[in-house]
Amino acid sequence: MIYWHPSLPFLVLVLKSLLYKHSVMSAYNGGLSSYSLTIWAVAFLNAREQDSADYGELLLLFLAFYGTEFQP
Repeated sequence: MIYWHPSLPFLVLVLKSLLYKHSVMSAYNGGLSSYSLTIWAVAFLNAREQDSADYGELLLLFLAFYGTEFQP
């Protein structure tokens, strides 16, 4: 079941701006779409047991999870 997380909009917007800055925002050009980025964020937040109020820590945990810990 998918639950709404208060930090979801922040996380998605920061990640979208990061992707835009590095020119990989468009799925047409080989980047990530907004939909896939949102699905990634929801899956990450659902896997966590608590919702962190510290947005910077949440961003670093997201990047660490998908950068080093995630095994597809």
